[in-house]
Amino acid sequence: MVLRLLSCLTRPNTLAAPLTAVACLGFAHPAQAAEGDSYLCKIDTHGPFEGTVPEMVAFVVGTDDGGTMVFDPFINNYYNGPIDAQLLDDNDAKVRIRWVIKFVAVGEVATTKLQYELLFLKGQNKAQLRAKLPYGESKEPTFPATCTREKWE
Repeated sequence: MVLRLLSCLTRPNTLAAPLTAVACLGFAHPAQAAEGDSYLCKIDTHGPFEGTVPEMVAFVVGTDDGGTMVFDPFINNYYNGPIDAQLLDDNDAKVRIRWVIKFVAVGEVATTKLQYELLFLKGQNKAQLRAKLPYGESKEPTFPATCTREKWE
């Protein structure tokens, strides 16, 4: 399944301009998500863990096959397209998803993985992105976000 999604999100000028990124979502209609909800979240990445999470995350819940997909600039870099995400919660109040990016870092021989969990509070259009960092890092930094939603019918 392919999301015709967000190549424009990976452009630096789009990341700096959230309104442009939201407009970009209009071209990101999921090819097979007839009943799905699409979300675009702008992540506040400032702080000591800056650079460990993407500035934008897009996801679709309820694709035709019942799946959930996620896309961001990190995923684009390693997978060249969206990946499946695990749907943990989806109700009137919130959506919570989890995904893992696996890659081999430059100069490394072992696979590294980054695990992310996004909690989106629907009524507030606010979210929190939690990152589980590699290399035995015990901290799981959390980043605030704001999200927009588009219903595809």
